[in-house]
Amino acid sequence: MQTLPSSVEDFVSQGSDAMRRKDWPEAAKLWALMREKFPEHPRGYVSGVAALKEQGDFSAADALVLEGLEKFPKETGLSIEYGDIAMRRKDWPEAVKRWALMREKFPEHPRGYVSGATALKEQGDFSAAEALVLEGLEKFPQEAGLSIEYGDIAMRQRDWSEAVKRWALMREKCPESPNGYIRGCHALREQRNFAVADALVLEGLEKFPQEVGLYN
Repeated sequence: MQTLPSSVEDFVSQGSDAMRRKDWPEAAKLWALMREKFPEHPRGYVSGVAALKEQGDFSAADALVLEGLEKFPKETGLSIEYGDIAMRRKDWPEAVKRWALMREKFPEHPRGYVSGATALKEQGDFSAAEALVLEGLEKFPQEAGLSIEYGDIAMRQRDWSEAVKRWALMREKCPESPNGYIRGCHALREQRNFAVADALVLEGLEKFPQEVGLYN
C-alpha cells in the first residue's frame, strides 16, 4: 500500500505517477489532498484541473480552474487549462474568448496565439485565424505550432498551392519539425504533383527516418 504523501515533492511524485498511468480519479484525489495540505502551492490546482478534465468532468475542472485563478492570477498553467477545457468541449466561441484573455495576461507566451488560432479555425473563421497566426509569427517566428496552424488554415480551405508554400516556409523556419515535410507531401499530392511529393518524402526520410507519417 502506497504511503500517504507528506511533502510537496511526495504529492508531485505520486500525483504525476497517477497521471502517467491515466488513473484520473486517483490523480484527482491526490491533487485535492495536496490543495488541502499545501494551499499556497499552485501545482495542486493546475494538475488537479488537468486530472478532472481528462476524466471528462469539465464542470468540476472549470470550477477548480476559476478558484485557482483567483488565488494565482499569474499562473500560466491555469490559463492554459482554462482555455483547454473549452477546446475539449469543442465550445469554440468560449475557447476564442479564453485564449484572448490569455494573450492579454501573458502576451509573451505563444500558447494564447497557437490555440487561439486553432479555436478560430475550428469555428470556421479562417480570416481571423490567419490574422492571429500572422500576429503571433511576428512575435514568435520560430514557434512551430504557429507555422503548423498557418499551413493547416490553407489545407482546411483546400487552397493547395498556398498550403504548399506555407509548408515550404515551415521547413525553412522550423527544420527540426517533420510536420513541414509530412503536411507538405499531403498538399502536393492533393494538387496531383506526385513526383515533387515523392522527392519531398525522400528528403524528409533522410532527416527523420523514424517518422511514420512520411510513410503514409
